[in-house]
Amino acid sequence: MEGEIKVRDAILHSVVNSGQKIILGTKKGLIMGGVVRAADLIDVQHLGSKMGTQTEVEVGINPGFRREINEIEKRLPSLEKELDMVDKALVLLEKKEELSSKREELKAKLIRTSFVLKAEKRKLDNRREEITYLINERQLERGCIKVRQTIHPGVKVIIGKAVRIFKDDLNFALLTYEEGEVSIQPYR
Repeated sequence: MEGEIKVRDAILHSVVNSGQKIILGTKKGLIMGGVVRAADLIDVQHLGSKMGTQTEVEVGINPGFRREINEIEKRLPSLEKELDMVDKALVLLEKKEELSSKREELKAKLIRTSFVLKAEKRKLDNRREEITYLINERQLERGCIKVRQTIHPGVKVIIGKAVRIFKDDLNFALLTYEEGEVSIQPYR
């Protein structure tokens, strides 16, 4: 989702993505289990649980960008394989001096396919480069995580490229990105 997500009580064992903020209300205000990502802010009462439930929260990068990059990374290898097969078939056809009309048709079709695949590859490469630039620029803006009560053990916090896994309870914290680390400041 691109907008802001507001939850009254809890997000339990879920995957939730926001292009802006995720704000949990003042009642329970709990994120426990699952993966919760927001581009700008996660504002919560409690993160994780006393039992050490694995909980991952991430800010600083629009989740849509990460998803799109993953899709591009999946598509590129198969695209390159297809392109390689088309190019090899064309090389074989180029070696023949005279081609039958069927082979001429096949050659023309392969040339068109090659153009289409190369255009798609160029488009994907450009989009990957654009997203990488946006992600790296986004690092400078830094998202933050506000914890109004407690972060419990088993919580993994990712801010931009920095990762911190909590082993002990921590109360009243503002988590931000600072010099490659997840920085902990008192909640204000």
